[in-house]
Amino acid sequence: ASYLMAIEFLPKFMNIPGECVPFLMMAFYDYTRPLPSALRPSCSPTSVPDWASSADAYCSAMYLNTTGVNRCGDFTCPEIVANGVSFVCNDVLGECGIRQNVSVRWVLQLCFSVVPFLCIAISVVGLWFYPKPARSELMQEGLVAAITKIRRRERVDDPWRPGNKVNPGVPPSKYTGMLAYFFPSELCRCLDTSPSAATASISTPLDAPATLKPLFWRPVCWCILFAVMIPPGFVLCIVGAEDLQDDLGASVSPLGLMLIGIGIVGLWFNGLRAWVASVLLKMDVPHVMVVQQYNAYAPFIGKPPITFNEETEEESLAHM
Repeated sequence: ASYLMAIEFLPKFMNIPGECVPFLMMAFYDYTRPLPSALRPSCSPTSVPDWASSADAYCSAMYLNTTGVNRCGDFTCPEIVANGVSFVCNDVLGECGIRQNVSVRWVLQLCFSVVPFLCIAISVVGLWFYPKPARSELMQEGLVAAITKIRRRERVDDPWRPGNKVNPGVPPSKYTGMLAYFFPSELCRCLDTSPSAATASISTPLDAPATLKPLFWRPVCWCILFAVMIPPGFVLCIVGAEDLQDDLGASVSPLGLMLIGIGIVGLWFNGLRAWVASVLLKMDVPHVMVVQQYNAYAPFIGKPPITFNEETEEESLAHM
């Protein structure tokens, strides 16, 4: 599921603001469409007359010093110049054209240079916190060996996080599927321990019912947060509906649809979790079941497993 979210869903989801926001910003800063090809006189070295000091000056004169003739298409040349646009020679094509105003050029520079740089920097941060032992081929072989020992019901050291013990899996109980809806930090809230502790243990009896109210109220709070996002999304869709016909695409409706999508997905996701928590509240779930579920996550989050103070190590493994 994590792989699918990272490879498929997130890139497609980010296409919405990635394509919508730059168009909105360029339209806001008076982006000017390129002139029709029929209105682009040649500015090659053989076409520029002697009176012109440069090819750019020749193009500017061709558009601005004409009387009674509009060479700028749907808008007059003075209107285009009023938006900060200048006329220059496109050396690659050898014909006259326009140069966007400073604000539009800054938007394009941000979108093509700064934003990609920030995205790459974020990925470097993720690589920095990736376990360094996991980057070598030798440690990858050690992981395969550790998995083989776990299949033989042995307790092994995590080769990627030295000092962390990994216990063999336990047969699923009737609570396993329902507890799998919740994050490790949420499971810890049901126990008298902290997920950030170097060595975690609890003194509660094994068969004592766990306090599962935190599993219910946190998803409910998230449901409220995501539900609040849906009405503004509809407002943006309505406000930007007329602008969908704008030739520059300057409409906020796609952003409204994005908010609605986020709200619906978040409401569905956390609504299911709240419903599962309400079912668990009606059941007497022993502490040991919550601990087992957390310990199943422990190797993947770099945390030590939780043990009971009243148990020896062998007795703890017997319950795992």
